[in-house]
Amino acid sequence: MTIRLKQAICFSLICIWSHSLSASQKLTLSGQAQASLYQINNEEAWLSPWLENGTGLTRYDEGFAAKVDHALLEAQWDILPTTSFNATVHINPDGEEQLGLSEGYFLVKPLSNRLKHQIKLGYFYPQFSLENSDIGWNSPYTYNFSAINSWIAEELRPLGVEWQLRRPGRIHNSKHSYTLVASAYQQNDGLASLLSWRGWAVHNRQSVIGEKVNFADYFQFMPVENPN
Repeated sequence: MTIRLKQAICFSLICIWSHSLSASQKLTLSGQAQASLYQINNEEAWLSPWLENGTGLTRYDEGFAAKVDHALLEAQWDILPTTSFNATVHINPDGEEQLGLSEGYFLVKPLSNRLKHQIKLGYFYPQFSLENSDIGWNSPYTYNFSAINSWIAEELRPLGVEWQLRRPGRIHNSKHSYTLVASAYQQNDGLASLLSWRGWAVHNRQSVIGEKVNFADYFQFMPVENPN
């Protein structure tokens, strides 16, 4: 089997709006819509996409077409000078859920002179990659995510708390900065189930919180009657 995938961005529109609610509170809304032209030539035409309970490893089916990849709205509500609530709503044209939250968490940054503290509480992506640094945990570098980040976008959405302690080098007259991160999560018992069942896939779709990702009925996992 050979798959030749060509995908060109049609447009990516980002809008940012900010409004001061009071002297200490501010609401910032950022939105993005992204569409693509794609072409997939697949010699095994029966491989439907994994989002349609198929065994294909791409997001879309064989052919050439224009698709709206996603639309999102990211909100940051500065409740206090040191505390904010952040949430991202995703709209996807495919999958089990087309609308939902991909992240929703409180962020606390206490004021300090030397060591900097940061606390996250809620649903959020752990800090492990420099790739997806754009609005809504998207990548500003490629149309599709890397294989490992595609899997993270599919499965990893636990509820947790993260504490970060940072020693800025500039404040301490040093060339080096150090960061210590400690975190605890729950609701991640099924993590890697999809990866174990299907394997790697490459795309740019993020599952939303509580979304059900269906597995394809692979032949090797189907029950066999009268194996003897």
